[in-house]
Amino acid sequence: MGLKTQLIKRLLNKSLVTFVYHDVTDTPSKFSNKYNLCITPNNFEKQVNVIRKLFNIISPKQLLYNDFKQPAALITFDDGFKSYFDFALPILSNLGIPSINFINYGVIKNELFWPGVTTFLNHYDDDYSKYKEKHQVENQKQPEFLYVNEDFVSQYLKGSKSKELLNKLIRDYQGDFANKNDLIKSSKYNETYLGSHLYEHFNCANIANEKIEQQQLKNAHYLSKYTNYLKYFAYPFGQPGTCFNDKTTNTLAELGIQKIFTSSGTVAYDSLALVLDRISLPIHITKKSKVIHYLYKRLIRQHLGI
Repeated sequence: MGLKTQLIKRLLNKSLVTFVYHDVTDTPSKFSNKYNLCITPNNFEKQVNVIRKLFNIISPKQLLYNDFKQPAALITFDDGFKSYFDFALPILSNLGIPSINFINYGVIKNELFWPGVTTFLNHYDDDYSKYKEKHQVENQKQPEFLYVNEDFVSQYLKGSKSKELLNKLIRDYQGDFANKNDLIKSSKYNETYLGSHLYEHFNCANIANEKIEQQQLKNAHYLSKYTNYLKYFAYPFGQPGTCFNDKTTNTLAELGIQKIFTSSGTVAYDSLALVLDRISLPIHITKKSKVIHYLYKRLIRQHLGI
């Protein structure tokens, strides 16, 4: 066993590493590809096989009782892409690996996906650029999907002269999301759960706490109808300061959320904490040695505070 492997095993010995995925597909949408949210089913299967060799992969429910051996790992997904239900779940079921998918229920009801809408408009719609200039918001803070006001975008979409065509172009750009039947089907898989990601994929730090409450309660209203729903929440976008803070976390805790997940790439050493961070593995890393090397770099950065 190499020195690096020995060191990382020692650093991970009392840890929980939560991994986050999004879109498991051979044919990603332009949006998914742009933000590196996609991984092929083949590479995904290779990654989770490595993870289960390095860690004790636990069920989300085990977090509440801290009843598991360490080092432990948890497999999570965001956004409710249809590919999770079509490709990832069969792989996970075959390997006996639990998972949870954090859903923004608006897309389940066939509504547009907020980051997909804003990214498409910002990069592909000249009329939207003119609309921003007219309303003097051409210097919008970037990335726009984190900061732009949803009412401003909604007014533009409602007033578009080619609304139907624009909606179709946005849907093609953002990719396919799950439907109600997919969510019902997920409950038939052992240890497969659904969590909340707000009703719409808004940046919690960019909206009022009252809006967070309204969005979360609406999402929970729909998700609670599924037997595999847990009162767990993942912050959309998940970056500290930019996308969440103590006030947003307190708001969610007051709504009865039992676990909150972020996405800044650190390892947890207190699995009983309310807020747990997650790591996204590079999509082309599929060998055990490469995964160990990547985790090693993340841990060094974490312990150095950089």
